[in-house]
Amino acid sequence: MAIITKSDKLETTGEFNQTKMGSEQYVLLRTIHETNSYTLMTATAKEDDGSYIAFPDLNKLVAAAENVLGRGERCTDNWGRPYFICKEIDHPREIRDLANRIAELLDLPPVNAPWADEEMRDIYDEFSVSEDGEPAYLSDGVYVSSRGRLED
Repeated sequence: MAIITKSDKLETTGEFNQTKMGSEQYVLLRTIHETNSYTLMTATAKEDDGSYIAFPDLNKLVAAAENVLGRGERCTDNWGRPYFICKEIDHPREIRDLANRIAELLDLPPVNAPWADEEMRDIYDEFSVSEDGEPAYLSDGVYVSSRGRLED
């Protein structure tokens, strides 16, 4: 089974939150939700809660991500472990599509179900009346942003 869920692994500041993509027992990817886009990176370490372990061949994971993403940067973490990072991904559906293509290259199961950000973006797309990215009104003074965040 594969899933995209909330994560607290990385130290982030402000309103940035993060998710992880896990497939079988492995955490493959981490996503940082920035103000107007997503940053996607390969995971180098297990989850602190023990729910997932790191993929055993980080070089193979990085190569798969580089192949699928086509743009980005190879980096190393503080412990010298390789990872690949790609910034400015706009749509949450793209995150799942990219994650699934990486999982396929590693012979791991894909994420079949939409994740929370995808569902919220679908709500925005349904209620939005403009193409300019302005928040869409839902009800009772609540809006949903193009990033799928609820606002008062």
